[in-house]
Amino acid sequence: MSRRNDEQRARDAAQARARRLRRELEVLAEVCQHGSVQDAASCLDIAYSTAKNHLSSLYQRIGAFSVPHALLLLGWVDVPSRARRPHLVVAQAS
Repeated sequence: MSRRNDEQRARDAAQARARRLRRELEVLAEVCQHGSVQDAASCLDIAYSTAKNHLSSLYQRIGAFSVPHALLLLGWVDVPSRARRPHLVVAQAS
């Protein structure tokens, strides 16, 4: 009986994590569409601080530090190779 409860708790926890991630991604998408966290929060009918918390949590999950960086890491945008900075090559002393 306990094993079944443990399995159910694990499923519930996984579903809760998935819901949080979906909400975080939804906030990111709305920020991109509307241009600001305040407008995104208003559109989603959530508090500004809640939207900021969702973005912060998403940034921590994926290692991002801004909306454009999050988009790049998630693969939602691509930077053409000609726009990327070439890596600095350090010349070796002969």
